[in-house]
Amino acid sequence: MPPTDMSDAAPTADDLPERPVPAVALRTYRFLRLSVVGVIVMLLLSLLLESQRTDWCLKGSISAYYYSPARTVFVGSLCAIGLVLVALWGKTAIEDTLFNLAGLLAPVVAFIPAKNDLLCVTDPPAQHPLSDQQAAEASAAARAATNAAITNNMRTYLAVVGLFLLVLAIAGLLSRRRARRSGREQAGSLVAASPLTYWLPLGLASVLWLLGTWQFYVRDRTPGGASWFYEHVHFTSAVVMFVLITLGILWVGITRHCGRTRRGPDGRGPFHRVRLRILNACLGDPALSPTASRPWARTYVGQAGAMLLVAGLLFLAKACDAGPSWYLDHAVFWIELWMIAHVAAFWALQTKERWHEGAPPRTEAERTAEVARHEALTGGVGP
Repeated sequence: MPPTDMSDAAPTADDLPERPVPAVALRTYRFLRLSVVGVIVMLLLSLLLESQRTDWCLKGSISAYYYSPARTVFVGSLCAIGLVLVALWGKTAIEDTLFNLAGLLAPVVAFIPAKNDLLCVTDPPAQHPLSDQQAAEASAAARAATNAAITNNMRTYLAVVGLFLLVLAIAGLLSRRRARRSGREQAGSLVAASPLTYWLPLGLASVLWLLGTWQFYVRDRTPGGASWFYEHVHFTSAVVMFVLITLGILWVGITRHCGRTRRGPDGRGPFHRVRLRILNACLGDPALSPTASRPWARTYVGQAGAMLLVAGLLFLAKACDAGPSWYLDHAVFWIELWMIAHVAAFWALQTKERWHEGAPPRTEAERTAEVARHEALTGGVGP
């Protein structure tokens, strides 16, 4: 028999008030997200203008524009993108970790340039051509100046990041200690409210920082290691950064596919149960997860798949020396352009999707409100 009092009926999503988001915080969140798209557009426009200036000549890679008038925009854009990737919270610990690590690598890609391919050089010829020895000396001087800039930039960056990670670790430990003493989560404590989301990105970022510091200060001070950091870290960091961003996009798609559904053990064996536990732990609290959306899931997963597939095919074509000269001579440029364009597209799509949401709930008060909404909608049980 249906209830005669409408108040007894289970509420729907439309009956529940929206999670209040402070107006100033929401505006800040929106403009931070929009700034990433704007910065990428600025970078691409700078490359276009530089290409026009050199009679539509392209360098071998976007990174090679470090040695062009576009250098300032290139370095500034990567630093700005890295800052936003670190600053913005993800909806899950995995999403947050992947984008945080990519954000930490972005300035490294900017500070340590690729090799100068000497393409698109428009300097007027010297009245008195240099001898081979003079040319070699000039090249060595230019390389020394670049290495000096790398040394200055990386020492500064490693010091600031190390100090920042140390402060976060101390703050987290103190917050955890206060929570234990009080016997409850503190309302404003991110550590107590979501320890995995706090410690996982911080721990992996610390490992990444330690590896970079060891490579820069220890390995490159040993015989035979002095040139590795300067010669190879740019390429390694760029590849890892793009892989992390692509995996982050893929994970966002997975979370939109799963939504708030969590599968329990179904008697298919211990390995399957362990796999489900790991997946459920990575997806996080169902009440704090985004609702399932197959269209958004297909969009994100498809985009991540396209990024990996096309980049892999382009790299394979270059490795096999198969393709037209306009591609083979600038293969890295086209691969980087493909990835950067998709990063901009993803960020624009996710900004549209999360336009009214703001940062995900993380403190006790935010989590309590969101859990209450979830329980009111589901009757206190999972979907």
